[in-house]
Amino acid sequence: MARTVDKGLVEGGIVQVRPASDGTSYQEYVLTTKGESLFTVVVALRQWGEHHLFGPHEAHSRLLDTVTEQPLPFMQPVAADGRVIAPEETRVDKEV
Repeated sequence: MARTVDKGLVEGGIVQVRPASDGTSYQEYVLTTKGESLFTVVVALRQWGEHHLFGPHEAHSRLLDTVTEQPLPFMQPVAADGRVIAPEETRVDKEV
């Protein structure tokens, strides 16, 4: 079964459709700059899912840094001073 990308992702400028890079008659979806800016969010969701949704002995894949070949560290919000910050240490302040 072929996978399709929600047309909202194309209309929203997250991905663009282009001819397949392998020269076939297929099309491929490629992230736009806007889509690439979601990288941090996608990595954080991936890590959350692996931590909370996998069974104890279920095989995981690893997302590696291509420079060091090491797995990416767990994504965490960090305050301006560099400390890891917890949800209760934040608040929303609407700009006026």
